[in-house]
Amino acid sequence: MSTVTSAYNFVPINKEVCLPDWADYVSQDIPLQGALSGEIDLTITAKTPIFVRGKSTVSYPEKHQEYEFMKHNGRYCIPGSSIKGTIANVLEILSFGKLNTINDHRFSQRDWNNPEIYDKQSFAQKNKGGWLYFEGGTYKIDYNTAQIGRIEHKEIDAHFKTNFVELFEKKFNPKIAGENKSALKKYKLFRGKELKLHNSLVVSYRKHNQVYYTIQSDIKNGVTGKLVFSGQSSKRMKATKGRHKGKWIGKNKEFIFWEANVEKKEVPKQVMKDFFFAYYEDDSKKRTTDWEHWRKVLAKGEKVPVFLQLDEKGNIKHFGLSMLYKLPFDQRVKELLKKPHHEKKKYDFVETLFGYSIEKESTKGRVSFQHAFADGIVKKHDSKTLVLGEPKASYYPFYIPQKFKKDTDDITKIKDEHET
Repeated sequence: MSTVTSAYNFVPINKEVCLPDWADYVSQDIPLQGALSGEIDLTITAKTPIFVRGKSTVSYPEKHQEYEFMKHNGRYCIPGSSIKGTIANVLEILSFGKLNTINDHRFSQRDWNNPEIYDKQSFAQKNKGGWLYFEGGTYKIDYNTAQIGRIEHKEIDAHFKTNFVELFEKKFNPKIAGENKSALKKYKLFRGKELKLHNSLVVSYRKHNQVYYTIQSDIKNGVTGKLVFSGQSSKRMKATKGRHKGKWIGKNKEFIFWEANVEKKEVPKQVMKDFFFAYYEDDSKKRTTDWEHWRKVLAKGEKVPVFLQLDEKGNIKHFGLSMLYKLPFDQRVKELLKKPHHEKKKYDFVETLFGYSIEKESTKGRVSFQHAFADGIVKKHDSKTLVLGEPKASYYPFYIPQKFKKDTDDITKIKDEHET
């Protein structure tokens, strides 16, 4: 098991919150009895090269942008707002404040090596095949309650005269990202072809509670379904070691969605919001090739194939664009915080000093920060082009203590995609 070192430090969340009993007496109009006011001079020394992003100087479409160091009236500086945010964050920790200025997202994960939170075998069995669309101001899904059908690439090739087997065995390179691994690449092979198979799908065999189909056009007692593709996560190849040595591994099957027997099922707004967050709807640079394509299809009023699961009441619980889609965690970020962090009628030290905005109530801050201007001669470094990383909150092993057990078959397990 490889060791991954986090590039940032952590502070444990305080279980109790300090709420000053004098906070309610603080006012912008009347000085607080016994309180003091004044100024604090701050000197910042750059021990290493620093960079505070200013305005963009060069912008390349669909590529990187170039920025200069922050300036105000021609002078290099660190903005007062940046200093204020830094001080407020540190003070929130030191004063045992409420942890409420956070993004309340519901993160998702797809940890196949941790069956306690993502058992891919049972997860796949629960999926239903449906069609997402926007109608009447809301998102809706038509779906079928039956198990999704499966069909091998060789069966598809035999009927449609395509070359899936060759394309995703010898010629496929899973290291090439983008459209190469996308479902869109497969759909492009079928332009002009009808993916809905009328009365021609026949059961081929059953394995591990899954039904596999073949296509027979010259029969009358077959069933009707539509071919649905997902991305090609791995190369179809023979394993050279491990418990699957000598056997074919990797994805070599696609899906069959049946005609909907449940229509116009409204997607709860929060479920839709979680889906958009998981697929980076608000960050175009992180969107997958497939979602970039499907979001345009949705905008046209057309339907998009999705894999979904229902809760015990039959409501849509979550959904995604592939059989093993990212699974949303049960709780949102703020739901993990203890009750004192949710206190709305009393204010901690940082809220009292820096101001706050809680629902419809707000107050001004009682502290302000000026820009920190460069003093003396500024030594400029040569321009550099690099990727600036940031904490990835969706990668939970960096945030939650983990217990690992040694598994000598890790490499084989990673390659084995459970034929999905």
